[in-house]
Amino acid sequence: SILIGKKIVVFGGKDATTGFNDTWILDFSSITNGQWTKINISPAPPKLYVHRAVYLSTADYMVVYGGRDWDTGANSDAVWVLKNASNPAQMKWVSATITSATTPSAPRLHTMEVISGNILIWGGLESNSSEFWKLTLTPQ
Repeated sequence: SILIGKKIVVFGGKDATTGFNDTWILDFSSITNGQWTKINISPAPPKLYVHRAVYLSTADYMVVYGGRDWDTGANSDAVWVLKNASNPAQMKWVSATITSATTPSAPRLHTMEVISGNILIWGGLESNSSEFWKLTLTPQ
């Protein structure tokens, strides 16, 4: 999930029996009257859980990386970008093209933060916990 102003954008997750690839917004402009809204976006990333998301404010992107794919049970190494993350009417999921010859192990339960426009990724289960990576996205 990411925070944009007074809204939280949430993607994916699971419960005991089902994986999800939904995109939801919690608008808490009124702290006493918060409202959840499901945003129907197609296509969408696969049903991911234990993934991480960050917000690139300079591009208005929500970036989702890693996690486990509910349907395959495999860890994901895909990078998904929610374009226009602050504007529900124009939100669009796209799969980012990675041009690096070397990429991180497909992590889950990793740490991901944005510093100076770069996405920093560290650790996670089922990967070398000492791996530290920088991902730079070019807005398109």
